[in-house]
Amino acid sequence: MIKDPVRFKVQMYNMLQRGDFGNTLPTYHSLEEWRAAQKERYFPLWCLRSNKSSLDSRTRWNVPAEQVPDTFNQLFPFGDANLSSMIDEHLVLRGQLIDSSIGGVLVPVGLKLWYSMVGPRLSWRQAFSEDSYNVHGLQAWNILKGVMNSNSVEDMRELIDAYPDHTIEFTVLNKNMGTMRNRNTLIWEVRQY
Repeated sequence: MIKDPVRFKVQMYNMLQRGDFGNTLPTYHSLEEWRAAQKERYFPLWCLRSNKSSLDSRTRWNVPAEQVPDTFNQLFPFGDANLSSMIDEHLVLRGQLIDSSIGGVLVPVGLKLWYSMVGPRLSWRQAFSEDSYNVHGLQAWNILKGVMNSNSVEDMRELIDAYPDHTIEFTVLNKNMGTMRNRNTLIWEVRQY
């Protein structure tokens, strides 16, 4: 079933937080929420990101768990940020996918995948500028099926069908992780803007 277009970043983030796009990385919106989750023992490094813009200069990656409270309070005194674990050590592939097929045909001829397998400690922009690939159609689909587990493949197919002509930004990991069980792919954005 085709869903309404996602045309605004605020709309997309609200839908992502509600779980409308499936598996994503848990995000904490306050230090209290982060402390209550007690995930710092599982994830030694964290990302602190502005709620307002992904380009905010206060964004910090790879913050050691023991430094999170002080760094958060110093950079975001009004609490206008979120925290998520760094998952770089489990990174297999990060990509952007768009399917411009009409009517959800079985052979995804309109599928376009832009991806990078350059990994840890690089931002998306750095990884994609260093080493990235563009593939189409069945080649794109076969790459995805080669790195995603079966649940993640099915989830991606559902997103493609529900949001045609949308860009789907995702990361594939070497282990299951996220808000849903038995998925090795995290969805970051689904957008048509």
